[in-house]
Amino acid sequence: MNIIQRFDQLCIENESEANEGLNEAAKLISIYAFYHYLNGDVAQLDEISNNLCYYDPEEWSLAGVFRSSTIDGNAIDFLTTAERSTLSNVSESELRQLILDEAMAIGKVVYRDKNAKLKVKLVYDQFDLKAADDDSAYFTLKVLCNWTPAPEEKIRLQTVVASCSVKNNRVGFELIFADDIEQEIDDIESPKEYVSSGALNIFGNASSCGIGPEGSFITIISAKSLKMLFFQYATRGLFASNLRFFISAKKIDPKIIDSIQNDAENFVYYNNGIIITCDECYRTANQLHFTNFSIVNGGQTTNLIGRTPFDQDFGVVCKVITSRYKDKLKKVEFLSKVAEASNTQKPINAKDLIANKKEQRLLKEQFSRCAIFLKVKRGEKINKSLYPEAWQNASNDEIAQIIYSIVFQMPGMAKNSKAALLSNEKTYELIFGSTYADEFLVSIQHLKVAYAKWKKDLSKKEPKTTPKYGLARTGDLLSFAVIGLLCKLMTNGQLTKQLRAFPISTLNNENEDVKFMLMQNDIGSLSIVSPLIINLIDKDTFAPVFDTIFDNILVPAYKKFKSQYPNYAYGNFSKTQSYYFKYVLPIGVDYVFKHEAGLIQLLGTTLNLTADCSNCFREKRDFDDYKPGLEEELKEFRKKKTDSSKGALKPFEVFKNMQLATICRVLPHSKLDLEMKCGFTKKQIEEFGDEMLRIVGKYCDLSDFEEGGNANAD
Repeated sequence: MNIIQRFDQLCIENESEANEGLNEAAKLISIYAFYHYLNGDVAQLDEISNNLCYYDPEEWSLAGVFRSSTIDGNAIDFLTTAERSTLSNVSESELRQLILDEAMAIGKVVYRDKNAKLKVKLVYDQFDLKAADDDSAYFTLKVLCNWTPAPEEKIRLQTVVASCSVKNNRVGFELIFADDIEQEIDDIESPKEYVSSGALNIFGNASSCGIGPEGSFITIISAKSLKMLFFQYATRGLFASNLRFFISAKKIDPKIIDSIQNDAENFVYYNNGIIITCDECYRTANQLHFTNFSIVNGGQTTNLIGRTPFDQDFGVVCKVITSRYKDKLKKVEFLSKVAEASNTQKPINAKDLIANKKEQRLLKEQFSRCAIFLKVKRGEKINKSLYPEAWQNASNDEIAQIIYSIVFQMPGMAKNSKAALLSNEKTYELIFGSTYADEFLVSIQHLKVAYAKWKKDLSKKEPKTTPKYGLARTGDLLSFAVIGLLCKLMTNGQLTKQLRAFPISTLNNENEDVKFMLMQNDIGSLSIVSPLIINLIDKDTFAPVFDTIFDNILVPAYKKFKSQYPNYAYGNFSKTQSYYFKYVLPIGVDYVFKHEAGLIQLLGTTLNLTADCSNCFREKRDFDDYKPGLEEELKEFRKKKTDSSKGALKPFEVFKNMQLATICRVLPHSKLDLEMKCGFTKKQIEEFGDEMLRIVGKYCDLSDFEEGGNANAD
């Protein structure tokens, strides 16, 4: 069965229409995207079509746009396909020109050229990258081929493509063949945690230097033997213990390639080499033999040696580390620390840095106990044979988004600041420092899968012009937040008692007391789904839940929002936290209070609405409790001001990014601090100073803040 047939079979098995109307090129991109970007998550299978943008079989053209799975920040992959006839026997200059033509097409899209292809531009625009010249923006053109050339030809073609360059050094190029895609598929269906056995040759007469009582050592290995190891096991566990897959870097890779081809005898001096961890290593003559091994550092070096043609063998520094622990948990922790500490050649992103934290290991263990695979680091692959159901596939950043929405009632920030949920210390601690019942974690996985199914069914019967259809496309986290709100109000008597004391009109973004009461981990102790049906859930179980909250809460809230902001779209509503508090919260609370009995009758067999989590409620608010992070709050404040001005106010007029960074560093206590320390103008201080100082004050020790002077002083 070839790759295209595997995609068709995948759609049949999951009753998906993701392959309908697609030609082979689009199917090739779809199956690659499903495994590479979505980690084989069938709940997102139908979402792939949102990223398919253009394909003309008469010309080589951009056909898909996806957010990179290997680079943090504004990293976007542009995908295209190439027929065998396009690349076979092509000269290097012709191949480079083909690539550069596609790069020009990308440039037109990124820099909003009027000649950019409309469908590509529309898909790219959904990523909302406003500054293409931002240093964090990185763009990769990936050319997918549904065929595999001979090994030597494959290396030649991939080398030519990888070495292509344009004026913008943040643009990279990759050529991916059928065998590469098949191996990625196999890594999902049956992943390898390590290579069970393999060997490397010692270079020349190199000796070894022992570095530990467990038998670890440093030596010099043969580059040609490393190249052979790469060909044998690159996609079969060789890099399974690394923090992330190989990431091309335009500033570094050409220098390494040049030293491989033109200065091989000095490579050992220029390069840091590789680190291998293993259960056991022994030497016979000029060979090192490993059992259960993986390269934890040096993926870049190994990939470039594997992909770069060279004749002269040369030495590569190799550190071999065998675990000093027999206990499996201690062994994993030790090797994880080795991987984290040694990966300094290229930037590690937020997801990488938290992968080995205690909270992530414990959460992964808890998910495993619930029969759910939790992906906690880039490149980690699910074993679909062990976790065949859609609800059994999760990732920690996705879980953070759902928990932040359901439990802590922050769907806008969860939607708009996914990376910040992992990188912001306070937010990370709030989400991952809290405890959740096993049943709660299983529940939210079922909700995720159910929403995808409901949205797919809705698209078949709901007119595309209705707010319900439009909002459903971006409102997953909003709907989860409303489900969380509903459960909080129905199961937390203390919360309900407190909220009833507030007029509905005061339930908004300005009410810190209401936000404190809502942003507590109360329902995390429960099963969101009724315990009676947790093992009897079918594909349509949750349809009445989503229909109810959209028809009675989310759509009315959106209509009210739209009446005040007629030029704003569904995405603006879904990813702005203040809109949730201003529009959704009051309508949601009012609806629940007025229809409590009816909701129990309508949704009580699906949701766990009769439990009691009042014992988890805290009435007293500590000054530093429940805040999303100073930078995030200030950005939200700025957005709120510019949005409400309806175009009269620019973001930099509220405060510039440099001023924002200074505020977060010096924590101004007064208007004088804003002027002298943060460079604010009199006009900025007059219009925004009081509100900004109130926000900053939440992130300072209260007594220190008061000692700094009157926050309202001039």
